[in-house]
Amino acid sequence: MNRSQKITGLLAVIAILICLDFALPITTVLKLAGDEGYDLMEGLLCSKGFHLYKDIWWDQPPLLPLCLSGEFHYFGPTLAVARITAAAFGLLFFASFYCIVAQRLNVCAAMFATFFLVSSPLLLLLSLSIIQEVPTFAVALLSICLLFWWVGGKSRKWLWLSGCIMGIALGIKLTAAMVFPAVLAEIALAQADGKPYGCKRFVVAGFQWIGVTILVFSVITFLWGRGSLQIAFRSHIESHSFSELQLPETYSFPADMVFDHIECVVAAAVGIWLAINQRKLRDLAFPIIFLATSLPVHLVHRPCWSYYYVHLALPLTWLAGYAVSEFLARFSTVFSKGSSFSLRRCSWSGLVAGLLAATAATRSEKRLGNAVADIRSRQTIEANPIVRKMEFYAPKTRWVYAQEPIYPFVAHLLMPPELACVTGKRFVSRQLALSDILEIAKRYGVQQAVFDSEHIRNDWREWLRTDFIAICSDKESTLYVLKTLNP
Repeated sequence: MNRSQKITGLLAVIAILICLDFALPITTVLKLAGDEGYDLMEGLLCSKGFHLYKDIWWDQPPLLPLCLSGEFHYFGPTLAVARITAAAFGLLFFASFYCIVAQRLNVCAAMFATFFLVSSPLLLLLSLSIIQEVPTFAVALLSICLLFWWVGGKSRKWLWLSGCIMGIALGIKLTAAMVFPAVLAEIALAQADGKPYGCKRFVVAGFQWIGVTILVFSVITFLWGRGSLQIAFRSHIESHSFSELQLPETYSFPADMVFDHIECVVAAAVGIWLAINQRKLRDLAFPIIFLATSLPVHLVHRPCWSYYYVHLALPLTWLAGYAVSEFLARFSTVFSKGSSFSLRRCSWSGLVAGLLAATAATRSEKRLGNAVADIRSRQTIEANPIVRKMEFYAPKTRWVYAQEPIYPFVAHLLMPPELACVTGKRFVSRQLALSDILEIAKRYGVQQAVFDSEHIRNDWREWLRTDFIAICSDKESTLYVLKTLNP
C-alpha cells in the first residue's frame, strides 16, 4: 500500500473528526458521561493544593487527575478546558486506531473500521467525556502502533518506546493491560516469521517490552501516586455485602449494547471466517486475540460498566472493517469483468456481499446520527438552574457536597476532599460508610448541597430540613443552601 495513501487517509480521518467535534457543543453541555464529575473535581482540588491519595480518595492511577490539575492551574478550571482535553484524547484514539489497521491491512479497511468505531454504541460520547477509558486506550493504541512499526522491521528502539508509552497508558488506568495477551502474541509471531531461534528471540523481546512498561508505570506510581497501590488493591479486591446499594452483580455484561451493534458483530464474525478461509489469520491475529481476551473477561467480571464496551468495540470494528473491505472488493470485481456470463456466474455472491456492506454502513451511520442529535439536545450549563443558583451563592460558599460533583465544579466551588469521589467501591471495601458522608459534610460545614431528588436518606433529610432550604431543581437533582445564606 502506497505510504502517501495511508497519510492521506489519516489526514482525512483527523479532519472529519475535528469538524465533528467543532459541530458539537462539547464546551457548553453540562453532562455527557455519568462519571465525569469525579475526575473533574479531583483535578480541581489538586490544582488548589490538595494531594491525591493523601487528602483525596482515589482508587485509580494518578495521571489523568494530575494532567487536569496542571491544565486547570495554567488555563483555568473550566469545563471547556477539560472537554477540549477529552476531545484531544479522542482524536488520538481514533487516529491511532486508523494507523494500526492501515499498517496491518489497507486504507479501505482502516477507513471503514474507524467509521464503525466512531459510530459504535457510546463511543462518540465517551471520546468527548472526561473519563479514563478512552484516554487510556488512546495511549495504548499509540503504543501498539509503534509496536507494529517494530514488527515491520524497524529499529528495536520502537519496541522500547512502545513499552514506555504502554506504561503511561497504565498510569491512566490499569484496564490497558487488557491488550497484553494480544501484544505478547504479536511479539511471538513477529519473532517466529521465518527467523531461527524464534522462542529465544521472543523471550528477549517480550521481557524488554514488559520490563520497560513496568519501569515507566512504577516511576509514575511511586513518584506521583504514593499510597495508590494499597488503596487500589483494597478497593478492587475486597468486597463485602452492602444492603443499601445495588450489588456489583446487577451491573452485568451489556448485552443490549451488543444487540445494538449487531451489524458489526455479524461483520466481525464474517471477517474471522474470511481470515481463516483466505489464510490471513496472521494479519488479524491481534484483534482476534484481543476479542478472545476481553469477551470472556466481561462475561464473568462484575461490575461491568457500560463504558467497558470500548474493549469489545475495538476488535469488533477492526474485524468488521476488514470484512466490509473484502465485500466491496468482491462486489467491484463482479462488475469490472463486464460480460453477462461472468455476471450470471459471480453476481450473486458479489451482490450479497455489497448488500451486507451497505447494511452495516447504513445502520452505523444512523446510530452515529442519533448520537450527534443526543449530544446536541442535552442541557447546557447556562440553562441549568442549579448551576446558576450555585454561582449566585458562590461568594458566601466555601464547601459544597454534591452527589454529582460536576455541579460544584462548573460553579467553581470545592467539595471536601474526602467526598470528591464517593463510589460503590468505597462502601463494599469498607473504606467508607453512608453515615460517614454526613459526618464529614457537617465537619466541613458545607454551605450548599446537591442531592438526587429521589434518593435522600432519612438522616440526610433531617439534616437538610433543620439547616437548609431547597432552592431549585432540574430533572434529576435538587439544590439546598444553608438558611443563613438565603436572603
